Amino acid sequence: MMYKQIECPTCGNVTTAKSIHEPQKCQWCRRLFKVTITKRNTNGKKGKFSWSAEPVDFEEDHQPRPRIRSLSDYRNEDIYGK
Repeated sequence: MMYKQIECPTCGNVTTAKSIHEPQKCQWCRRLFKVTITKRNTNGKKGKFSWSAEPVDFEEDHQPRPRIRSLSDYRNEDIYGK
């Protein structure tokens, strides 16, 4: 696994990135970013890589919120019994 100090695409601070294809967190702003690694020197002996980071949005939870019920929604039997 390779590590490199890159600039965060969101806040601009220098952070450590790993050479994985999964989203990673910036250690300063805690936002997600994804690293793309391309090989610059394809026919040379020593491989040189170009690292580029792009921001990733947080996944939004689209579940409906539960409806808050008030006391008038219940009947007397539900509260006090029969």
